[in-house]
Amino acid sequence: MKTINTTDIWTEPYKNYDDCTCGAFIDGIENDYYDSYKVVLNCNCVISAPKGIVVGNKHNAVIFYKNGEVARLLLLTNETNVEKSINKALNQEINGEKLNTLFLQKGVKREKVDLKEKPTFNENNNKKEMDICSCDREPLLRAMLGGGYTESETVLGNHECNNYEFMPQIKINYYLKTDNEIFDIKHKGVFLNKTKTQAIILQASSSFLIEDVESML
Repeated sequence: MKTINTTDIWTEPYKNYDDCTCGAFIDGIENDYYDSYKVVLNCNCVISAPKGIVVGNKHNAVIFYKNGEVARLLLLTNETNVEKSINKALNQEINGEKLNTLFLQKGVKREKVDLKEKPTFNENNNKKEMDICSCDREPLLRAMLGGGYTESETVLGNHECNNYEFMPQIKINYYLKTDNEIFDIKHKGVFLNKTKTQAIILQASSSFLIEDVESML
């Protein structure tokens, strides 16, 4: 079983937030960012965060692969209608063509597993959660600081308040065990917006340097 310490992550803040699924499926597809994906139902992604960072555990996932290696992780709530959300994502258009048609042309493969785990919750699952944006690379961080969710040119994003304070010492951990992978994604450093509704969290195993990201504000 392979352990993943850094990858592109999308975290759904509340049930059926289709922008999260749509973004995860469309971002980078024009550059063949992934070539297959796996839907993982009834799993437990345990998220540990300090007080003030409001994010609950997640219970469904989609894992995207490129040449057999993990390229992206989408995390969804236990109440999300996973198939409906994916179908909406696949009906997005890029260059006048729907993703599901493009997938057929490119031979993008799909797998589905149900781990049948009983959901575990943390203290934030019964609260209004923040929009949490996990970041593993500088170009994506620049897009997120401007309110976008994607590096590709899309309308997907959160522009409610893009005035941030950087808190370099805050630590957050994501832990998910699937049928084939263990995701152990540690974060250190958070861009928290002034309304405390969004947090951009930096993956500790990425190529970020604290002195580099501080200069982006």
